[in-house]
Amino acid sequence: MKKQNKKSLLNLIESVSKNIRNNIDNTMELDSKVIISKEDLNDIIFLVRLCSNLNDSNSIPKLAEDFDIKLGTLNGLMSGKRLRFRTKTLTGLLDDIELFANMKLTDEDNISVNNNSDSDES
Repeated sequence: MKKQNKKSLLNLIESVSKNIRNNIDNTMELDSKVIISKEDLNDIIFLVRLCSNLNDSNSIPKLAEDFDIKLGTLNGLMSGKRLRFRTKTLTGLLDDIELFANMKLTDEDNISVNNNSDSDES
């Protein structure tokens, strides 16, 4: 994959994740649970499927292991039938997705595709 494509894909993942986080923050209930919208649910499913393609594995159990999330929770997400989740579960999943994408989309020579890295300017 070209470096520019990797950068664009990483930016897309981070942007979608940030948007979902904002929506979670705005709808969190008193018991630290959140009812997510169908749109956010579809975006999370998109991110999970994208990561499964980056990992060359479409195995939901493998993804649950990669993201350190209960298989039942991930199945609930992927089926689209469950809309109420613990906020910590969803934000943790988004953290893992971003970390996973960074690992998979960073060049092998350890040069990050992220433009926010500090450079030596003297």
